[in-house]
Amino acid sequence: MIKTIIIEDEKNARIALRQMILEDCPEIEIIGEAGQVNEAISLIEAQQPELVFMDIQLGNRNSFEILKAVDFSKFHLIFTTAYEHYAVRAFRFSAIDYLLKPINREYLRSAVDKLIEISEPTDEHSDKVAVLLENLKQENHMPRKIILSTQEMMRIIELSDIIRCEADVNYTRFYIKESDQLLISRTLKDFEEELADCHFMRVHKSHLINMQFVTGYDKREGGAVVLADGSRVPLSPRKRDLFMQRLKKLMV
Repeated sequence: MIKTIIIEDEKNARIALRQMILEDCPEIEIIGEAGQVNEAISLIEAQQPELVFMDIQLGNRNSFEILKAVDFSKFHLIFTTAYEHYAVRAFRFSAIDYLLKPINREYLRSAVDKLIEISEPTDEHSDKVAVLLENLKQENHMPRKIILSTQEMMRIIELSDIIRCEADVNYTRFYIKESDQLLISRTLKDFEEELADCHFMRVHKSHLINMQFVTGYDKREGGAVVLADGSRVPLSPRKRDLFMQRLKKLMV
């Protein structure tokens, strides 16, 4: 049995999650519940859970205060949140599991299944939580780092070091400043959506670029964007006007 704590300040939400766990997740044993930051810290330290379901917002405080006070490397975390924008994006950048309220039974079961496959928390888990906390503390809500996993390893990458991304069938090839290339098993469209508000632009069906690395625009042969590493990326004619608008904003 997986010893589990639920941290949720809304009574009805806590009852609903507890009921879903009891009905759909027989391998989970709920050993405690808390609705406040200090209460949650004490409960985690006393019970030493293997899994914690943690709501982000706890009254006028948030659960990240809890993570700063306890050793989160000793248990798995599944966050629950009502936020649909910056917090969710931070989870995605950090590759951390989260459940959007109202919680869907199938998503709950899927999150628990992934956790069972992992078994014990690892250093990788701790790194993901650390990246999440760093991204969430940004005042402009723009993440600083992203976690990218290849077949060999997990890498923590500064967004400001990503020069461009290139589609490679169902994979995406990342070109990193002063580093090697990374081949990630996700589509370019996935990253286009995630990086849209982070100075990145899809300039061609096969290319997503970091606008901060643009050094020029070559008008010849249909047009190409020149980047700081010397690479030249084709610019789709239908993207030209938007590209020029964004380039002017960067120059202001």
